[in-house]
Amino acid sequence: RGDGLESHSGDRGRPWNQITPEEDDKILAVARESPELSSRQLAAWITDNAGFALSESTVYRILRREGLVKRLEVQLVAGKEYHTKTTRPHQMWATDASYFRVVGWGYYYLVTVMDDYSRFILAWKLQKDMSANSLIEVIQDAVDATGMIDVPVKDRTRLLSDNGTGYVSRAFRGYLNLVGIRHILAAPYHPQTNGKLERYHQSIKREVNQVPYEFPGQLERAIADFVDYYNYRRYHKALGNVTPADVLYGRREQILERRKEVQIQTINR
Repeated sequence: RGDGLESHSGDRGRPWNQITPEEDDKILAVARESPELSSRQLAAWITDNAGFALSESTVYRILRREGLVKRLEVQLVAGKEYHTKTTRPHQMWATDASYFRVVGWGYYYLVTVMDDYSRFILAWKLQKDMSANSLIEVIQDAVDATGMIDVPVKDRTRLLSDNGTGYVSRAFRGYLNLVGIRHILAAPYHPQTNGKLERYHQSIKREVNQVPYEFPGQLERAIADFVDYYNYRRYHKALGNVTPADVLYGRREQILERRKEVQIQTINR
């Protein structure tokens, strides 16, 4: 099987990066076991877990050969994001809501809190409305999960939101003052300022809304499954093809260094 990472050849009569039959079988086994992985994500997974390196284009050729190429992934491109780029986890959180329908029950609002730097989903909850109290509940979940209340006030996170009624209410402002979190409002009529979370909500709706839900609990389980996948198993291109959890917990550089080692080992074999 002549698939390889590139067209480069070594000095031993065969391309240094030619995929062996065993490696080819491994790629196909993972692709069939985890069909949600794109060629890019599958290449990163193989490099991290299978002991050899390969490129996205190599994976694509192998999957195409076997008829396993999925439909082209929808590219969800955010507009201009918040103008000040974060440089560490918990420097800024973003919050927003998106609605889902449950047959016979009406609409529910998925309220989410995302860490801007790592894109890790810190907290989420299905709410019947977007009142200040409903929004505060989810922010408090994020505060509790991270221990933010124990962080010195000068180092506490900021919170980015849109100008929705609940977010600009006196009750919401009072709550943020109480927990010592500075509030940043997105530019009016410019939702792209919160682009990372907007894009996340597009992704989760595209996946979760593939089937109708007859009970809120069914929808909650589907959302929980997606959040777990997104946080811990989805390789994110903008993060260097690591997961949000890898960035949040400080594992990214170690993973990227290990990938370089695997690539060198693959070259020298």
